Amino acid sequence: MGCCCCLCSLLLLVSAFLGLLCVPQVQQQMNRLRYQNIENAPVATVLYIVDLVSNTVQCSPKLLEGNIEWLTCVKNKVALSGPEVLGWEAGAVMGRNFKGEVAPWVYSHAAYRTIVYDPSARRTPHHLSQCNTSSTWPQGLDALLVNMHTGDPDWAARRKLFFDALPALHLDGSGHGMDAVVPKGVRPRDGKSKRKVNDVVGATLFRFLFDIDVEAELAEMFWYDETIGPCIVTTIPPGSDKVSRMTKLRDEVLFNKVLASSVGRGFMELAQERGMDGTMKLKEILWIVLFAAYGGTSNVVHDTLSFALKDADRQADIFRENPTAYMLEGARLFPAVAGMNPWMVKEGVEGILGGKLKLPDGSPVAAEAGAYGFMLTSGANRDPTVFPEPAEFRPGRPEAERLLTFNNELQDVRKCADASTAGCPAAPRPCLGTWLAVRVAKAALAFFLSDYGSAATKSKGAGKTGEL
Repeated sequence: MGCCCCLCSLLLLVSAFLGLLCVPQVQQQMNRLRYQNIENAPVATVLYIVDLVSNTVQCSPKLLEGNIEWLTCVKNKVALSGPEVLGWEAGAVMGRNFKGEVAPWVYSHAAYRTIVYDPSARRTPHHLSQCNTSSTWPQGLDALLVNMHTGDPDWAARRKLFFDALPALHLDGSGHGMDAVVPKGVRPRDGKSKRKVNDVVGATLFRFLFDIDVEAELAEMFWYDETIGPCIVTTIPPGSDKVSRMTKLRDEVLFNKVLASSVGRGFMELAQERGMDGTMKLKEILWIVLFAAYGGTSNVVHDTLSFALKDADRQADIFRENPTAYMLEGARLFPAVAGMNPWMVKEGVEGILGGKLKLPDGSPVAAEAGAYGFMLTSGANRDPTVFPEPAEFRPGRPEAERLLTFNNELQDVRKCADASTAGCPAAPRPCLGTWLAVRVAKAALAFFLSDYGSAATKSKGAGKTGEL
């Protein structure tokens, strides 16, 4: 009886503690202490764990909607913890990265821009988020495009090859105004299924980009995405058996299908003309396509659908009024990636608001050159100094194209003749597949919302035409 009472008392204390952590004012004060004591590793680590537990508990109801919704909730809470303590003007807080280094965590729109618009921005050689992904790269690849420094001549040459060889990457490229490619067995009302969303995005993506049919590979592609995903949010890469299976799908099955297509043959010919290893470059772009274009775009579409299907008929009508505006608002509130992470800090953190970083008490703080810094797209896209009432889902807002989901503002990417290539001062480092992602996402949303809404809007056939 005594042990039972002790256990009950302990459970009550734990419940009370967890409940207390969920009080916004309490969590904010804990974060203030963490940021103020960031150079004290033991204290900062304990307070970080406490904050993580608090976010996990607060977001736990989202698990009923799926893992992606839960992760989105946690990302938003992490992104907003900085401005809740320091305000938006500060732009960044000092945190500890996965290496234990003290480094900036950038959250404001202005601070984010100073990094991604830097023509000499430095990237880490092997990491995406917290994971060293190099063990999953094609064998023999010396560097992955997304990990190369902005302005590196090889980085620019690779981007130029990909852009010139793949018309779907152009603003007016292939796939413009086309319907989604729908695999057998997928219905419009399957939008709550992550697997079905991935299947439509995957089939559409490979048709638009390479003009090939990958329906037979969709199950394996979904497994691939579920395997690489945990690597990105942890420090643990897939084991050798999983890497072998990933390599077989990407570097053999999909590679051979692309190689047999007219797009693939043109890619190889152009690479040869430019003195580049076409086989290696095609395998490289397939790695990027599966990770970012397939995995990332699927997440944006799924998250946007999760929101839309809570009031499906009304949201379907709003979508059809302007499909592109709707998709961009989904990309703003539910960005697929946390940011260009990690990036390498320069001496004195110059470039981040002039290096004027501070602790909560106002004292200045700096990070050592070479430290791994992080940025938070969910923060930049919800900065109220740029996006009024940022939590509101408002398609067509005047500042819509200032979102940083695609690493540079969309309105700036439009200013570049070759919108996805390197060397344009207006947009130094946009996502290579910006326009392709917009087209694929819009087509997928049009399909999954096609059974909802009024008869009047259904007759418009939204998603089939329209400008980006």
